[in-house]
Amino acid sequence: MVGGDRKLGLNVVVERASYLVNISLLKKKTSLETKSVIIRRLGNHPADLIQSITYDNGTENVLHLDINKKLRSDSCFCDPYHRWEKDSVEQVNGLIRRFFPERTDFSIVTTSEINKVEKLLNNRPRKCFNYQAPYEVLREACGALAGCNVAITKNHNNLVQTAI
Repeated sequence: MVGGDRKLGLNVVVERASYLVNISLLKKKTSLETKSVIIRRLGNHPADLIQSITYDNGTENVLHLDINKKLRSDSCFCDPYHRWEKDSVEQVNGLIRRFFPERTDFSIVTTSEINKVEKLLNNRPRKCFNYQAPYEVLREACGALAGCNVAITKNHNNLVQTAI
């Protein structure tokens, strides 16, 4: 998702099992920046949950093999102009656009604002999970996995993700 200046943007990763959303600000829409953000954000997730990553065909994803090596995952690519092949990300992008409409100048958007949107989306109950929020679904999944390095704790009725 790019901003009005077409240089800055957001990297949005949606985990398929829990619909956990990771939103990161990209200072440049480059392959190195994208690689760094994806590895940083998914590096704390249980390795058993990261089996494959579906990418757009943009040049920002040319270092997908480096990401695969680091996260021990596989790459999948959408066919050109086939948005429905990554419908969960597109649905989340639509929700993010409520907070950051088209042509948003991301140079004035703070990391705190992005984290607030991410937290709201990850605490949003989903009908497909019997009205559990993604944080809750991930917590249950982590409880079933040995060596899970993500803990979810409650703080003032909000769920907060913390790395152990």
